[in-house]
Amino acid sequence: MAAERVIGVDFGTSTSVIRVKRYCDGIPAGGEWLGTEAVVFNNGAPMVPTLIQRLGDNAYFGCDAQTAKKGAVLYHSFKVDLESPDPEKRQRARELTQEFLNYLAGVYKSQSENGHLGEMDDRERTIISYPVKWGGGTKNFMKEAAGRAGFPHVEGMDEAQAAIHAVTLQNGDSLQKQGYLKEGKPCTILMIDMGAGTTDLALCRYTPGAIPVTETLATWPIGGNVLFGGREADEVLRAYARTKLPPDMAETVLSKCSPDKFKAWKEHTVSPALLKGDTVESFADLDMITELLNVEVEPWNLTRQSFEEAAGEYLKKFPALIRGCIAASGVNAAAVELVVLTGGHSQWYFVKELLAGKMPAVCGELLPQITADPKRVLSAARPQETVALGLAYAPLASVPFTGTDTGADDGADDAAELAIPVAVQQNHNKKEDKAATALTDTAAAAGEKLKFPVEEDRPSSLSELAGEFIAGQDFVKPGLGDFTVSNPVLLREYLGIPAGEKLYLACDTTLLGTCRYGYAFAESGIYSRRYGGTEYVTWETFAQCDFQQFSIGEFGIGIGPLTICHTKTGEPRNALRMIEELQRYLREQGGGLLPGIPCGS
Repeated sequence: MAAERVIGVDFGTSTSVIRVKRYCDGIPAGGEWLGTEAVVFNNGAPMVPTLIQRLGDNAYFGCDAQTAKKGAVLYHSFKVDLESPDPEKRQRARELTQEFLNYLAGVYKSQSENGHLGEMDDRERTIISYPVKWGGGTKNFMKEAAGRAGFPHVEGMDEAQAAIHAVTLQNGDSLQKQGYLKEGKPCTILMIDMGAGTTDLALCRYTPGAIPVTETLATWPIGGNVLFGGREADEVLRAYARTKLPPDMAETVLSKCSPDKFKAWKEHTVSPALLKGDTVESFADLDMITELLNVEVEPWNLTRQSFEEAAGEYLKKFPALIRGCIAASGVNAAAVELVVLTGGHSQWYFVKELLAGKMPAVCGELLPQITADPKRVLSAARPQETVALGLAYAPLASVPFTGTDTGADDGADDAAELAIPVAVQQNHNKKEDKAATALTDTAAAAGEKLKFPVEEDRPSSLSELAGEFIAGQDFVKPGLGDFTVSNPVLLREYLGIPAGEKLYLACDTTLLGTCRYGYAFAESGIYSRRYGGTEYVTWETFAQCDFQQFSIGEFGIGIGPLTICHTKTGEPRNALRMIEELQRYLREQGGGLLPGIPCGS
């Protein structure tokens, strides 16, 4: 049987990484659980600068673009402009992104074809990452652009979620040995992914065990201009350099020192020196320029104190991001037990200092448990590669990233509210085969392919039926596609679901995650809201209804008086198969199976 090859593409603001991992029957090929293959670039490194240099009709990518060429134009950090309010910048960024993805796909293909990354008959699946805060349109563009570039069967995943996949898999054993994680005991973890362009946060509740469970409580930021990326730190250093130059020559000197020179100075000199508490006394590239121009420079004397004075307003953005994420989650800051840092920008000394409450001039205590025990802050060993590793590990992360409704249910029922069950590992390797099925699969054909147990292991209620069915079917992709709800409370309001009524599965069908439209399988029946208004059918009615397949182009399914809509071409087929199987099962019970009531009662 052909293996499944997962291609994780981390398209970063400053650096891009591709990791590849193969699976057989849901198990890592070769038996190495966390090992991956790296796509290497023309300097032999497992990562590449996200750069394009154009000289006339010639374009140079990655490492080739780092060498300055007379008359050439260098394009960098264009990922940040993909959501620029300026349409011209946004369009230019899309064009450059497409070009760079074409380059990445070409490098991947050349190494794939020579057998370095797997076998010729592997079934390939690509997962590309993007920032949490991006809108649906930009996320869709990234997936489409990766497909156009030649990456096969492209899906998308938030960078923060990918990083959590990697870190929880890589560090689970050591965290349990230290007592920070205990089997069966939930642990609240704040994941902070700090890249060159953005800093993205995800607050999660992680429960280790034979089948670990991870719930995403909040992701931040949702939008706005709070970036706090490495690029902003570069600008802080440029502003600091300006203060060391004669005012009448500052602009001339700085114009000859490219942003890449400041970035390299930051990464190779400033950040490591300040981490050790040393003083930075030189900037080789800029010092050379001032010598050639015969310009006198004041002593650099860059210390932690002088950096913090120059970066005061910038540093305040970091605690603002943390407080925003905590507020969005509704969790008390004192409940945060671990912080995971990833991304190249996370290597700065001030990150851990702020988290530990050691910089009172910037902010007070942020997270009490972290202040009490700074060892609860964990840094990824290879921060620039963490996201790509998490993408490649996706089939190993057998736990969906789910939202938790904080609505009207109380007591023990809170934990079960809108918890989409786990998709079992052995089904991951079937996904691409199923995806090849035409969107117009008939309900009868779906029924022949999927058989639900109705004999000895038959569930005793609709609640159990929904849970077992969703958990056991490969077409449900928790945390990906349409089966994701960012705000279950808001979706309840739009669908008109009474307070206290349980949800088995819900779907937000809006492109931007506004929850204005969608549907839900609930305790009393199915609720739906689309442009025509809100609709509802009971389970008894649902059991007897006929299907009207894809009644709104390829995005709709009619069930008697009810219509459910989707934003993706793949999900209606998935939903159709699930609905048809649930309906068939209910009919076998004579239409009398009610939520929470044992079969045959």
